[in-house]
Amino acid sequence: MNWGQGDIIPNVAKDYVSIVWTGFLDPLFDESYTFYSESNDGIRVSINGVCLIDSLIDSATDTDTHLELSTKPIALNAGSLVPIIIEYYEITGVAMIALYWQSTSQIR
Repeated sequence: MNWGQGDIIPNVAKDYVSIVWTGFLDPLFDESYTFYSESNDGIRVSINGVCLIDSLIDSATDTDTHLELSTKPIALNAGSLVPIIIEYYEITGVAMIALYWQSTSQIR
C-alpha cells in the first residue's frame, strides 16, 4: 500500500494513524520462507505467533523508507494456514507499507 501524502482513511486521517491487519498465509510449498518489509513509518510482523520483523520506529524523512528489512527463514508447510499479524503506524508525510516473501520455489 502506498498512500503517498494522501488519506490512509479516506476523509478521516492521513497522519497519526495505526493499522493492524490479521489473516492467514497459505504456503504453496513445504519450505523455509524469508519475509521482507518496506515501510514509512513503523512496522511489526508476526507469523505463527513469532515476531519476525520489529521495526516500530519513525522514518528519518518523508522520503526515507525502511528498505529490505528481512527475517531469518521460517519453515512453513504447504496447505497449512499460518496466522499473520501486521502492525503499522504512520506519523506524518509519506505513508507506505509493503510485505514480500520468498522461498526456494517461490519468487518474491
